[in-house]
Amino acid sequence: MENIPNGWDLASIISLTFVKGLTYNECTRIINKYVSFDDFSKNAFNLRQGDFFENESKDKNGISVIQKSEEQIEFAEKNDYKIITVWNDAYPSLLKQIDYPPIVLYIWGDLQPADAISISVVGTRKCTYYGKMVTEQFVSEFVKQNILITSGMANGIDSIAHGTAIKNNGITYALIASGLDKISSQVANQTANDIVTSGGAVITEYKFGTPAMQGYFLHRNRIISGISKATLVVESAYKGGAMNTAKFADMHSRDVFVIPGNITSEKSLGTNNLIRRHKAIIAISPKTMLEDMGILEIDDKSVVDNQNKNTFEQNITFSNPAEEKIYNNLSNEPIHIDTLIGLTGLDISELLVQLIDMEFEELVRQLPGKHYVRNITL
Repeated sequence: MENIPNGWDLASIISLTFVKGLTYNECTRIINKYVSFDDFSKNAFNLRQGDFFENESKDKNGISVIQKSEEQIEFAEKNDYKIITVWNDAYPSLLKQIDYPPIVLYIWGDLQPADAISISVVGTRKCTYYGKMVTEQFVSEFVKQNILITSGMANGIDSIAHGTAIKNNGITYALIASGLDKISSQVANQTANDIVTSGGAVITEYKFGTPAMQGYFLHRNRIISGISKATLVVESAYKGGAMNTAKFADMHSRDVFVIPGNITSEKSLGTNNLIRRHKAIIAISPKTMLEDMGILEIDDKSVVDNQNKNTFEQNITFSNPAEEKIYNNLSNEPIHIDTLIGLTGLDISELLVQLIDMEFEELVRQLPGKHYVRNITL
């Protein structure tokens, strides 16, 4: 339900967003001061943007911004999209609390209740296998707690986060830096369809017909962090979208968590630097992260146990001694099958049979080139 003050309607609110340079605070001041968009446009010479009615209320073809706004609404209705303002009851509560929240959101899919808890999961486009597995493990556990997974639908960590949420019957939001009708690639379109079909939503502050531009991604990142109770950065170099999202989360006084990484890996330079600068909390497991957020009660016993046990391991039952030997010689780093033969002392045919069984049991994963790793997403 829209509760726009002073009698303004949706088309009038969208019309304001066509006025270049208007901030959120200026828009709300205008809505509270004037009784309609027409009233505003006729008196706008008193504002900093100059003669609005001459320069902004119509484009070069003489089409008024009200007409263009009505076309936006008509397009949404024809294509099963939604448009809501910051005064709508469905508008995410946490997003309203940031400085300069989007005054209008364009939505494909379904929003969850405004107070639903979201965690944003972000990271590099070119992630390592370790980053992929950690993302899958954390997102799987978050979904079990009915937590929304929010990300930016980019390749790498973002897409893995969305895909893992969907695979585990969870709900995920994707924030994009273009209009909903301008999703750029076939892969991204398929991801968007999967998100919507599974009950989630693709969200943007950009009008229909707006292509993605470099500067829009920075604005998009502020929404990713703003809509979420916490941000988890899995892997990132010193610079990049994930680091910008972390900065926005810090500005919004939201928790920032990071996965600690290999100090020699470029993909962990950004995350490790956040730890060094005390700008983030180390996430050693989904459970401890949720405990730090106050979503789960702290289990002191689990903390003690984890000092003497790999955080990612759980109680594992092996079918035979050979499986245990193989598992103990694997790690989170890929190991070639030839190396595994030497470490285990098993015959190649026996080793292959055991590895196939262990894949079915989800104890190990096979990577390209006959490399194997432990499956840490048990």
